[in-house]
Amino acid sequence: MKLRIITNVLLLCLSCLTLGGCWDSKELEGQYYIHSIGVDYVDEKYVVYGQIINFAGGGEDGDSGGTIGNQHENVSIAKGTGESVVAAIHNLYVSTQRRIYWGHLSSVVFHERVMGEAFKNVLDDFSRYYEIRPTLWMFITSDPVNEILGTFPVMQTSILYSFLGEPGESYEQSSRVQPIRKSRFEAELYEPGRTVSLPSVNIVRKKWYDPLDYGNNLSLNKAGFLTKDSYKGSLAGADINGLVYIDDEAGRNATILRKNDRPVVTEIVTDPKLKVVPEITGDSVAFSIELAVTATVIEITEEVDEQFLIENTEKVVEGHIRRTFEKGVEIGADIYNLSHSLYRKDPEKWREFTNEAGELELTKDLLTEINVEATIIHSGAEKLHLNKK
Repeated sequence: MKLRIITNVLLLCLSCLTLGGCWDSKELEGQYYIHSIGVDYVDEKYVVYGQIINFAGGGEDGDSGGTIGNQHENVSIAKGTGESVVAAIHNLYVSTQRRIYWGHLSSVVFHERVMGEAFKNVLDDFSRYYEIRPTLWMFITSDPVNEILGTFPVMQTSILYSFLGEPGESYEQSSRVQPIRKSRFEAELYEPGRTVSLPSVNIVRKKWYDPLDYGNNLSLNKAGFLTKDSYKGSLAGADINGLVYIDDEAGRNATILRKNDRPVVTEIVTDPKLKVVPEITGDSVAFSIELAVTATVIEITEEVDEQFLIENTEKVVEGHIRRTFEKGVEIGADIYNLSHSLYRKDPEKWREFTNEAGELELTKDLLTEINVEATIIHSGAEKLHLNKK
C-alpha cells in the first residue's frame, strides 16, 4: 500500500516537469507597447506612425508617461512605409529592436488623405490582428500625423490620459465632438442611410504656457463626416455648434445669450433629446427636428426675466442646428441623418427618394422646421426678474 502511494507521488512529481508553466512569459520591460497609431497616404504609399511606449524607461519616481519640458522621456514615434498598411507596419518592425505588443493600442488617427475608397480596407486591417481590440478610439486629422502623435500632454501628464487615450473626460466637461470607438463606428457606418461623424484631432499652438515656453497641445474642435461609400469632408468651429445636440449623452455645452448684440447670459445646455420627423407628401419628402434641452444659468450680467431665458435659449439652439445642417449640405453631408430617419419610418419610400448609395438629394429647404423646447433648471435668482402674478 505504501509502495503504491510512493509510486503515485513520484509519478505526479514527474508529470509536473512536463507542464509549461510561465516559461513563455515576458518581462514588462522586455517589449514595446504601442499606444496610438497614425495612418497617412503620401506619394501612393501608406505611411504608418506608431506612438510607442517603453515602460523600462519610466520617470525618476518610477512612474511612466511623464514629460520633461517638451520631451516625453519614454515615448518614441516610429515610422514605416509600404504599399499597404500591413506592409508599412512590417517595414516599421525592421527598425524595432524589441517585440511590439498591440494589446494596449488605444486609438488610431487617420489623415484625411486616407479617407477615400480604400478606407474600409484600411479599417479592416485593424480588425484582423488578434491583439488589437475593437474598442479603439477613432480620429481623423488634417495636420501631419507624426506631429499629432508627437504632441504630448501638458503639465507632465501621461500620454495615457491624452485625447488619444481618454477623450471622454474632456467631452463630459465641455461637449463639442462626440468621441467614438471602432466597434460603434463600424456598427453605425453600415446602417442604411447613415452618416457618421469622426472627431478630428488637431494641434493648437500658444494656448498653454509654462515658465519656459509656449507648448503645443491637441484640440478636438473639428469633425469629419462619411458614409459607407464616401468621405464627405470636415467642418470646424462654429459650423459644428449644432453637432452636440445629436448626442443625448452630451455633457455640457456653453451657450451665450445676447441682448442688443451684447452678451448678457452664459448658460450650460445639457441633456439634449433630438428627434427627426420625416414628412411624406405625395412624391416629395421634407423633415422637421424636435429637440428638448435643459439649460443651467451660470452668469448673468444684466437683469432679465425667465421668458427671456427660455425664448433666447430656444432661438440660439435653433440657430446652431440650422447652421450646422446647412454647412453639412454644402459638403454633401447628411449630418442629422435625415435619410436614416426616413428609412426607419418607411423603407419603401426611402428607396424611392434616395440614390443607389442610400443618400437623399440634400438641399437647405429639406429641413423645414426646427422646434426647440428649453427648460431652465437654475435661474441665477439674484439677477433674474421673475414675472409676478
